[in-house]
Amino acid sequence: MDYNVKCLHYVNGDTETRIYSRPIRIGVKREDAKKEHTAVQTEEQKKHSVTSSMNRTKNKIYEIARANRWQWFLTLTFSSEEVGRYDYNACTKVLSKWLNNIRRLAPDMVYLFVPEQHKDGAWHFHGIINHADGIKIEPSGHYTKDNKPIYNVSSYSLGFSTATEVDNTDAVSRYITKYVTKDLCEHTKGKKRYWVSRNASRPIVQHFEMTGQETMVLTKELQEDCQGEKFVQCPNTPRNIRYFQNAGLTICHEEIDIPDL
Repeated sequence: MDYNVKCLHYVNGDTETRIYSRPIRIGVKREDAKKEHTAVQTEEQKKHSVTSSMNRTKNKIYEIARANRWQWFLTLTFSSEEVGRYDYNACTKVLSKWLNNIRRLAPDMVYLFVPEQHKDGAWHFHGIINHADGIKIEPSGHYTKDNKPIYNVSSYSLGFSTATEVDNTDAVSRYITKYVTKDLCEHTKGKKRYWVSRNASRPIVQHFEMTGQETMVLTKELQEDCQGEKFVQCPNTPRNIRYFQNAGLTICHEEIDIPDL
C-alpha cells in the first residue's frame, strides 16, 4: 500500500501538506529497521540511520506540538544531590515520576518534554505545558532579552527551573524540535526521546495516492493560497518532499486507509 501525499490538519485550522516525489510504501520501513539493527553497517549507513532517526523524532514532536495549544515553556534541570544528572536513565526516571506526581495538582495538564545534554554532559529537559493551573509558577524577577518575564516553577524541587509564557504555538512547536540533534539520537539510541501526556491531541492525518498529473494540479492549487512552502531533498535517497502550509484546506480525493503496523 502506497501514498505520495500526506495532509496534517491542526487545531488552529491550518493544514500542512507533504507531497513526496516517490511513494511511501507502508510496511517496508519496519522490515528495513530490522535489517539496520541486525546487519553490520558501514559508517555511511550508520550516519544515514542516525539522520533518519533524528528526522522521524523531530517530525513526531513537531506534529504533536503543533496539534495543541500551549501556555508555558519550561526548562528543568537536576541537582546532583537529587539525581545523577549525567545518567540519562536516572534523569528520565525522575522526570517521569515528577510528571506523574504533578498530575495530582493539575490533572488536566497537557505536556510535551524533550531532553538536552549540556556541554559538560549533564542532562536537563525542555517542555511545553497547558492546563497547568494547579502548578505554582511564580515571578523570578528576571527577564529575557526580549523583556519577557521569567518565572520559576515552585512545584519543581529537583533542581533549577524557568518558565516563560508561550505567545505563539506554531513558533514554539518549531523551536522545541531544535533540541533533537544527531548527538542526542546517538546518545539515546534505543531509548525514549520525548515525553507526552496521553491527553495531548494529535493532528488529523490523511494519506492519498495520486497520479503525477493530480499532484501537479494539487501543487498549483496549494501555491495559490500558500502561507509557506519548503523543498527538502532527503539525504542518501532520490526522494524529495515539498511542504505546503495552508489555512482551512480540504482535499477531496479518495483517502488511503493506513492500517496500524
